[in-house]
Amino acid sequence: MCRDGLSPVEVAVRHRLYWPDGTRKKSSQGNPGRRNMNLLVQALLDKYNEDHHLLGDLAYELDNVVCSRQIYEEEGGLINKFYHINLTAKTKGDDGFSQWRRQSVLW
Repeated sequence: MCRDGLSPVEVAVRHRLYWPDGTRKKSSQGNPGRRNMNLLVQALLDKYNEDHHLLGDLAYELDNVVCSRQIYEEEGGLINKFYHINLTAKTKGDDGFSQWRRQSVLW
């Protein structure tokens, strides 16, 4: 991300006001970033399932991204970007679907 001499706060404000292509965000328009967030979270759940050998009925499936926030930390002149994500996921069991909620996920 090009900072153009901006402070971390100014960079965060610019990120909130403009889409990556430079167009201004408007509340009346849909958020194309939501689909991208869902794809990111599903990929992370797939990786979690793979790492923990969860297959078939034991594997987690994304139900909903409840909310997500970007966190910026400045360290040594660089800005690190993290995501804090609250989500619900489902796993198939003998009784159909049972919900599992993860309150605090940081990637």
